[in-house]
Amino acid sequence: MSNKNSILIESELYEVKIIKKKIILALSLYYVSVLILSGIWYISVTEGPALFGINLFNFLEVIQFIFVFVMLYVFRLARLMKLNMASYILLTVSISVMFILLLATEGANFSYMFLIVTGVTIFALLRNKQAILLYLTASALTFYLACFVHDYPYEALFNLFVCIVLSTSLCSVVNYSNSVAIRKLILYSSVDMLTGLLNRSSLNNVINSNNHTLKALALLDIDHFKSINDAYGHDAGDGAIKAFASCLKENIRDTDVAFRWGGDEFLVLIRGQVNDNIDAYCVFDRLRTTVEAMDIDGVPKFTVSIGYCSYDSNVDIKTLIKQADLALYDSKKTGRNRVAEYKSRISDEQIAA
Repeated sequence: MSNKNSILIESELYEVKIIKKKIILALSLYYVSVLILSGIWYISVTEGPALFGINLFNFLEVIQFIFVFVMLYVFRLARLMKLNMASYILLTVSISVMFILLLATEGANFSYMFLIVTGVTIFALLRNKQAILLYLTASALTFYLACFVHDYPYEALFNLFVCIVLSTSLCSVVNYSNSVAIRKLILYSSVDMLTGLLNRSSLNNVINSNNHTLKALALLDIDHFKSINDAYGHDAGDGAIKAFASCLKENIRDTDVAFRWGGDEFLVLIRGQVNDNIDAYCVFDRLRTTVEAMDIDGVPKFTVSIGYCSYDSNVDIKTLIKQADLALYDSKKTGRNRVAEYKSRISDEQIAA
């Protein structure tokens, strides 16, 4: 996947993560409420010490789950390495304590529900690798304590081991599948399928994430495209669009970004470092002459008209596009197959029109 698509996907994924957090928070609060209420309602004094008529181990599991959930958010949002490491250690110990409590109850009174809910929450809030590492560390600590510190029955240990393996495997597979599906959806929604270029809807994300590097914006249009469609058919028209898109990819720099703006129109962002002196006219004129010289089997020869404007951080993107569009109109009006730069002599009234 190209760096240009990766920039867009990371921006979109950030928005997805915010929505995902809100959903997980709501679901987790719901689970906690249900577990507490079901514990108060169903749990009777059958095994172990009791507290207010509730099995103490089950009561501690509820408290422990709430603590684990809070520590998950601290770990997820921690920016300082020390805080991140401290929350990770606390999480490991907390989950181990929860596993020990599960062993103490030997699965009585729906105790393993906490294992399922904890697994879902951990894998929802953390990345797959983080969640698996956390579960493995906590499991290792649990089985060490269970085998060498306290002699728990092997049947209970085996049941816990099977539940941990199954819940971890299932959650990791589902989490990975979801992340792949989300990335594909974002990619399909941001990339033009015919050309492989970014589409119109992705422009704002690229602009917002790369404001400081933009140097120029250009609109490019295939000359007499309707005549190509009418004379040679839509397949030839699609071929011309794909050929031009390929030419764009090969002739712009890695730092530049090309979009299919719609139909036979394309948009290009020229980018560079703050102090770079980039001659946008030379860049676009070289592209124009390359297109003019192309000779591709099954695709009629064609030319392009290009209009561009220099980037100004004080001007909004809509105005920049209008400026480039006016320059493109000037290019077509003066004979096509040429490059025109937006000049300040074009009045603001024309831009606002």
